[in-house]
Order: sequence, then C-alpha cells, then structure tokens
Amino acid sequence: MTDGDDPATAAPSGPGWKVHRAEGPQPFVVNPGMVGAGDDGTPITESGPLAEDEPEGIIPPSPLWAMKVCRHFQWSHLLTGDDGPSRIRRQLGSGDDTVYVMDDGHHHCIVGRHIGQTGDGCSYSLVARVSRAQYEALAGGSASARDLLAQGKGRALYGVVDDGPASNVFLVGTFGTATPVPDDYLPPHPPIDFPSDLDEF
Repeated sequence: MTDGDDPATAAPSGPGWKVHRAEGPQPFVVNPGMVGAGDDGTPITESGPLAEDEPEGIIPPSPLWAMKVCRHFQWSHLLTGDDGPSRIRRQLGSGDDTVYVMDDGHHHCIVGRHIGQTGDGCSYSLVARVSRAQYEALAGGSASARDLLAQGKGRALYGVVDDGPASNVFLVGTFGTATPVPDDYLPPHPPIDFPSDLDEF
C-alpha cells in the first residue's frame, strides 16, 4: 500500500473536513481505566474531550472521531519530545481501499475506515486496535487493511454526526472474537448508503 497525498502539499479541504486547534492531547478529561479519549456519546467540540490539534488534516471526521474514542488512555501521552509516543496520522491506500491510522501509545495504533452513511447526516466507521508491528507491515505492503480490520482487537462500529454544535460520536456495537465483521464493511467495498440508522448490537 502507499500513502495518500502528502498533506504538506495537498491537505484535504471542503465540506466535512475540520482542522481543530486545541493545543495538544487533552488527557485529563479521560476517566482512567476506561477506553478512549472520551466516552461514546461524547459531544465533539474544539475544547471538549476529543479535542486535539490535527494540523495534518489527513483523517476526515468519519473515522477520526471514532478512532479517538477508541484510543486507550496513555500516561505516556503526558510526555513530550523524544519521551512521548511518536505521532502517527496516515492515510494508507486509495479509493475504496483507503484506511486511516493513528498512534495509540508506544506499542499500538488504531486503524479506521468510513463504511457508509445515512441520508440524515450520520456516518459510520469501523475501527480496530493493532500493534505497531502490524501497522508497519500494512504500511510496508506485507499485510492487508482488510485482514487488520477483520482480525484486530477491539473491533467496533461507531456512528459519527458532524453537524457543528450538534456533532457527536456514539458506539453502535462491538464484534467479539467469534463474531465476524460483515464483509461489505471491509476493503475494498465502497461506502454504503444505509436507508436508515443502524440498530445497536
């Protein structure tokens, strides 16, 4: 797989894209012991629990907000410079093969994919937690995004509403070890136009 366009020369823009300006991660809003930078159902605001500067502009709201919710609280996020985890914001693949990756501490990453939307403005994202080694294999072309999303840990489906002050992210359901992810949620299937909101599971 290859990277998407260099954000320094071709940062995405247009409807649905936001560059938030909060200064750095906001770790103290996390309830330690719970997963994520905010509980599902968390409002999306520039000063809220999911606020973190995104100068790269690489990851669109779906799956960005779902990926942030799924990140684990890391005390290492409080460290700066060489002591902190290396920051990752990447697009891998293109078209219907596109997935996005962000760091989740020193040893893991979150992989996310936009899987579809409804007519009333709700988008859906599939996310999973993988090791840095798995991410490096994906970036190097020796692993597939399909396999990482199908087999990763913490596989979950989130809804994202990107609507200014009404923006929100919420959990739809999780996939246990014995529950396969539906094939049409995985690359290279195109985004789905869902006729109605998905039921929680």
